[in-house]
Amino acid sequence: MKFWHLLPVVAVMSMSAAGAMAQDWVDPRTALREQGIDLRFRVSGFGAASAGSGPRFGGQGTVWLDLDLAKIAGFAGTSVHARFDQDVGRSFNGDGGALLPFNTTLAFPGSGVESGDLSAAYLTQRIGERFSISVGKLNMVEKADAVPLVGSGGRGGFLHLGLAAPASGVTPPYLFGALASYRSDHAIFTAMVYDPTSAVRRDPSTGLFRDGATFLGSVTVPVKIAGLQGYHGFKFVTSSATGVDFSYRGEASVPGATQGTIRRKSGIWYAAYSLQQYLWQDQSNPGRGWGLFGQAAISDGNPTFLDWSALIGLAGSSPVPTRENDRFGIGVFRYSLSNALVDTLRPVLRLRDERGIEAFYSLAFSPHVRLNLNVQKISPTTASAKNVTLWKMSTNISF
Repeated sequence: MKFWHLLPVVAVMSMSAAGAMAQDWVDPRTALREQGIDLRFRVSGFGAASAGSGPRFGGQGTVWLDLDLAKIAGFAGTSVHARFDQDVGRSFNGDGGALLPFNTTLAFPGSGVESGDLSAAYLTQRIGERFSISVGKLNMVEKADAVPLVGSGGRGGFLHLGLAAPASGVTPPYLFGALASYRSDHAIFTAMVYDPTSAVRRDPSTGLFRDGATFLGSVTVPVKIAGLQGYHGFKFVTSSATGVDFSYRGEASVPGATQGTIRRKSGIWYAAYSLQQYLWQDQSNPGRGWGLFGQAAISDGNPTFLDWSALIGLAGSSPVPTRENDRFGIGVFRYSLSNALVDTLRPVLRLRDERGIEAFYSLAFSPHVRLNLNVQKISPTTASAKNVTLWKMSTNISF
């Protein structure tokens, strides 16, 4: 099945929702916001097809709750952010010998009727206009949605994890920890400490930091080239967590190995440089524009599963004058697997670097409704697997 076979179903859903949103009505949440309570919802539906495989359909429902405790209880600068995600249906994630998910949205917390999760729940304290600290359960995929150009909080953007929320091997999608941020006149500084174990569907009462601690430091430097905004980011991560020592080629490299034969290695590091540079900006609305984005990263490769990764592309607001709220993007990526891991598994499984290209166009029917067209071509990690081409359509309804 080709992607256009899915068009009638998704289009009817989008048009119906757009019509409903266009009606005059009084949102009862307006009064709540004035009292410091902000409640938002989003429903996302996905349809995907690939050559030789039938179509698959999945979706995610998301609820956000933001509390301004300055308005509610008089605690100046204090707020609470919570988010709940529920995934349903199926996706192509995990198919075709690929390591990284084709659909980031349906990867976390995961497809299935029992895959709901409180994906974010943290308290933020702001001190003045420049400093803030957040503590609790942080959703790093949600943080990636806010990255200039490539980020898309409205799901009108890249879907593949390699571009939507670049994998590092050291930072889980959800985590328990603390994040501090300071904005100076010339840069934004961020420091984090967190539990290295993924917090996806994890009960914190089971104990935190039992497997070590991870520390992250980053600086983002705004720059302007010919009057166009840009950002350069530098990140370094180090962790005391332990993982499987891929360089050990004993019994752990053959099927049937027991836990006792697997050696462990402690100490992990990761470093990355990223950029976002507008090539065009709307002078009346600088937040609207398109440009270049990219990232290059290296890590220890043992016990992390990556040696290096790189990605680059163009993305942002549509340059079409009559479609100012549309979005577009095209990007390529490559994730190089740990040489130690590849060498150790070679007797039983041949692996290669995972690479791919993705392009999308997101049509905005209203501020609340989007229809997204997406195509991906992926060369998966498993060396014996064929290249995978996926055609996708999705709709996002927010209210």
